[in-house]
Amino acid sequence: STLTLGPNGHEGAAIFDSTPGGPNAGGPDPDLLVDKGNILILQNDSDPSTTLDATYGLTFDVPNDEAQFADYGAIVFDFTMPVEVTSIDLIDVDGGCRYLTVVLTDENGNERIYEVPSGWTNDVTWGDKGWHTLDLTDLYDQPGDIGTYEWTAAWEDDWFDPYRVIQLEITLDGSAAIDNLRFNKYIDIPEPSSMVLISLIGLALLGGRLKKGDRHPRRF
Repeated sequence: STLTLGPNGHEGAAIFDSTPGGPNAGGPDPDLLVDKGNILILQNDSDPSTTLDATYGLTFDVPNDEAQFADYGAIVFDFTMPVEVTSIDLIDVDGGCRYLTVVLTDENGNERIYEVPSGWTNDVTWGDKGWHTLDLTDLYDQPGDIGTYEWTAAWEDDWFDPYRVIQLEITLDGSAAIDNLRFNKYIDIPEPSSMVLISLIGLALLGGRLKKGDRHPRRF
């Protein structure tokens, strides 16, 4: 889902093909042609017109990220079960993005917040890759891409549980995009005392086998 935070709004989340020489080459966003396939933007409300395409469905006629500071908003991921969110790729967080924040919320409402400054990535039109990966597993200050000289800041509530995150919110104040949200899903393993109890009263129902949980990486 998305949030509208500025007074003028945006057109919601949209998939943008970042392939150089692809369908968006020659458009208003050459700084998003970072060769990462489909990335996610907030569509600019100055270009709201759409066309129903036989292959891709409803598409914006002019794919364009929301660059006006008055129109900023957020992209929100709600997880159906608690997860550990490990990293996300941030694109075009340069001078056209005043700031970007990433907020992780656990199932008890506690938060971990990352503040990403303007200029944390380079721009692909300068001959650089135009994106950088934000590590979401720790609170250390993270340097931007090579030559940017910008660092993130992070903090969290005292009881924040990084393994029980149920929501991720990315606020984009200006031109920017996201890609490759990475997280781990955990299957709870009963406590030893519970395992003993289950083994005594439930082996017949479980067919004599208890399967331990594992973690499975998922990728957006």
